[in-house]
Amino acid sequence: MALLHPSTRRLREWLETPPGAEPDAGVEEHVSHCERCADELEALDAMTAEEAVETSEVELALQEVLAPPTGLEQRIEDRIEAALLARRDFKLLAGLMGVSIETARLLVEPPEEPRS
Repeated sequence: MALLHPSTRRLREWLETPPGAEPDAGVEEHVSHCERCADELEALDAMTAEEAVETSEVELALQEVLAPPTGLEQRIEDRIEAALLARRDFKLLAGLMGVSIETARLLVEPPEEPRS
């Protein structure tokens, strides 16, 4: 049995070794002879399973809460179209008002005298 126990990080990495990959032989050998590390490995495995369940529950809850309301895309398109129409109408009205203001100014103000 080795004098040094593998770190929790090393045990977790060994536990999460993907299928088909070569696991750390040193950790595997140590765990097979060390009851303390074997117990810690079991605790890590249980914790990882609980974290996976909690993560999936949180993920589902977040997806449900953060999902856009139905019809949002259509409502956004409608509001953009309405804003563009309102802007066009405002430009038309402003242009008509500008014409009337210019006409009134020409009628009210005396003509400028030509400079000599």
